[in-house]
Parts: sequence; structure tokens; C-alpha cells
Amino acid sequence: MKDGEKSFDELIRILPLRLFRVLSALAPQIKQDTYEIRLRQDKAVALVGAYGICFPYGQGCYSKISCENTPVVTAREIQELVYRFCDGSVYAHQHQINEGYMTYGNGYRVGMAGTAVHDGDRIKSVRDITSLNLRIVKEIPYAGLEIANKIFSDGLCSAVLIGAPMTGKTTVLRSLAGILSSAPYFYRTVLADEREELGSAHGITIDVLRAYRKTEAIERAVRSLSPQIMVCDELCNEEECEAVLKSMNNGVDFLLSVHCADKKQFLRRPLCRRLVKSACFDWFILLRGVGEPPVYYKGEDLLDEMDRRTADTAGVGRGGEVLSFQNDPTDRPA
Repeated sequence: MKDGEKSFDELIRILPLRLFRVLSALAPQIKQDTYEIRLRQDKAVALVGAYGICFPYGQGCYSKISCENTPVVTAREIQELVYRFCDGSVYAHQHQINEGYMTYGNGYRVGMAGTAVHDGDRIKSVRDITSLNLRIVKEIPYAGLEIANKIFSDGLCSAVLIGAPMTGKTTVLRSLAGILSSAPYFYRTVLADEREELGSAHGITIDVLRAYRKTEAIERAVRSLSPQIMVCDELCNEEECEAVLKSMNNGVDFLLSVHCADKKQFLRRPLCRRLVKSACFDWFILLRGVGEPPVYYKGEDLLDEMDRRTADTAGVGRGGEVLSFQNDPTDRPA
């Protein structure tokens, strides 16, 4: 049994019996190629994967369009599943629920949609949950081997993985963490596993900080675990970026991931541009999905490209006259 099929079968055991029977009867290849199981109240069960989207029904059947035989998820089933994912204690998982997800079992992430209850500027709780998005974990220990061989051949470095959702960023990060903390590298590796999706990485010289916010994990790791390299998934905001760059000034290398579909989109986003401008990252690696080779960009090349764009745009006035060809001095760190 392949890893994806095994993960699929493991995850669906928590589902109500009538849904379990439909999904368990699917062909092994469909299970292997599935990325997500989407359950929406009063809507048909949907699977998302390498094949696109499909709707299962009967005994091993599926359709590209929803049909009357596709099981429809009830409000009660959604409610029961939330309690199962919480092991019966919603209160203990309230922080995750407020963030829009839960983590279940061996790193399975369950995205959620419902109605937020606010207390001032913060979300106090989420009620009337109507959608659950079950993400399939795929353990592929050597998914990051090609990247490791290319960028770490001359020693430690820092890199950012770029990719749209479901292009394998988390899988590759988990693999790289295991590779770098094992022979022949044995780097002191720390995982900032905020959403508890990376902690199943196998390695010898690896430490895992689970459920800490990334800023908290980075601060504690630098203070007490003396990492050579830290691994963080889904860099989201300026506060996290600031914590990363501050720690890099203290000699820690980083492996990060960010959501972007391509290089053009990456260079348009202020947070991503700041990572390039810092000149701290040696590599930016675009993941394009299963079966597609990654695209490698050297940090210095992206920085030069940004410098050229700044020179091309900053020196032209509204009427097209040339004002200056000087680059913005803040583009590069002092």
C-alpha cells in the first residue's frame, strides 16, 4: 500500500460509518492521488486531488459532477466530527478552532468554517461550524532529497520554498528537516511546528516546538536550543518576518515556505520582497506540484532583478522624463 493510500484510509476511520463505507471502497489510485476531503453542511462530499475534483458515491464509484447518489453531509455529522477531532474537549482546542483549523492524529490538518464570536478585536470562539476540510498527510521521506543535494552541497544555507496550495511545500519541508538532522549532515535542526503538521519528521539531531506561535518558537529556540537551522511553514506576517531576520543576525539559518503561485506574484508581495531585500536567503525555490521539477532562483539574482525594476520605475516621471537612475538605498541591507 502506498503512503497516500495509507494516510487516506487512516484519516477516514474517524468519519461517520455511512461516509466511511463510500470512501473506503474507492480505488487505491484515487486514494493515493487525493489531497483533501471536503465536508460541507447540506452539501455533497467532495474530494480534491491530482485528478481535480470528484464526488464519490456507491461502492467505489465517483463522478466529476455532483449527482443524487453522492452522500450529503448533515449538520449533526459536522458537529459530531468536531467533537471527535477535539477528543471530546472543544475547550482544550479552542485556540486552534479560533485560528480556523484543528490538528488531528499524525499531523492531519482540518480546516474549518463557521461563525466567529468576537470579544473586542479578538475572536473569542467559533460557533455553527458548517465546513470541514480534511488535508491528507503524505509522508515522503525523500521528497526534499534533490533540493538538499543541490543547495546544501557546500554547507548550511537559508532558503524559501514558494508554491501555491497543494504543491507540496509542507511535505518537502518535513522531508528536509529529517534529511538535515540525519547523516551525513547532523545539523542541529529545530522545527517551529505551529500547526503540528511537521512534527512527524524523522531525524536524529532534531527538536520540535509544537503549537507555539512561530515568533514564540523562534525566540525560545534561539535562547535555549542553539539551532543551526530552523524550519517554519507558512510565513504569514511582518511580525514573523521580523523574528526570522532578527534570528538570522544571530547566526541561525532558516527554511521557510510562503504561498505564491509563481515568481511574478512572489515579487509583488511586500513581505516576500522584504525577504529578498534582506539578502539573507541564498535560495528561493518554486514548487510547481507533483511530477514537476522545482525551479531554483539564487537570492542574489532576485535581488539584482528587484534593483533593476526599481531603477526602471523610480527614475521616470509622470510625463516620461528621466528623473534619476539611482537605486533605492534601502534595497540592500547596510
